[in-house]
Amino acid sequence: WLAGQSLKRGALEMVLPDYLVERIVVHAVWPLTRALTPKLRVVIDALVGHFAALAWDAA
Repeated sequence: WLAGQSLKRGALEMVLPDYLVERIVVHAVWPLTRALTPKLRVVIDALVGHFAALAWDAA
């Protein structure tokens, strides 16, 4: 997400093409409580929305 704009402009060059990462897994971990708080639900939904909308994931 930090390099998204630079990628769109074509301002970056690929380095070490033989060492590409296929997929990155992100886990949201929180302590087990009686109920999921609304604040935590908002954070989880924002993370899911952000990572699902990455332009390079659709390619």
